[in-house]
Amino acid sequence: MSTETRDSLPPRKPDNETENDIDAAVADTFPASDPPSTSQPVTASPAVNEHEQHTPGPCLVYRVVERANADDAFGIERNRHGGRWTSDGVCAAYASTSPAGAALEYLAHLEGDSPEDLVIVTATLPGDSITSIDTLPAQWRERPYRDDVRAVGDGWQRDKHWLALEVPSVLCTPERNVLINPEHPDAQQVKIRAVDPFQIDPRLRY
Repeated sequence: MSTETRDSLPPRKPDNETENDIDAAVADTFPASDPPSTSQPVTASPAVNEHEQHTPGPCLVYRVVERANADDAFGIERNRHGGRWTSDGVCAAYASTSPAGAALEYLAHLEGDSPEDLVIVTATLPGDSITSIDTLPAQWRERPYRDDVRAVGDGWQRDKHWLALEVPSVLCTPERNVLINPEHPDAQQVKIRAVDPFQIDPRLRY
């Protein structure tokens, strides 16, 4: 993935937003990890929408990682561990469309003490390179992660029609996560814009 300055990018947030705003947003929205499903059953077969796309302008995405991993936050080597939407070994970088969403996702998967040297990586990708899921699987919220849910992301990654796939967040449904395929031919269009220090407020851990 390439790294660029933020000079050519439209401002990503108003001047009056600070890191405290991120802490407040996380505190307001942080629920227990993976809550019971509240969605209605879906009977249609889930599928990636091959026609829907976002606006052509740049889309900002965020990911919290240790500083040592920042350069490869959206790369191949560190993104084969699988997740809710992809099987182990299938390469996909999980990002969020807001800093608060990225913090929620990091906290939900954190085991033990938080590393001291965390950063939040901001990147952009073309909005029209992102697709979404036409119909969500009925049990997409469940854990352990389900094979039928992972099959949706596996198919998207394998087909390589789209650089990225937008999915809802289990932790806060209005939030959106974005799966990025580092093996896509257009993966170089994912550009790191900023790497900023990130500290988790202790109130969110205890």
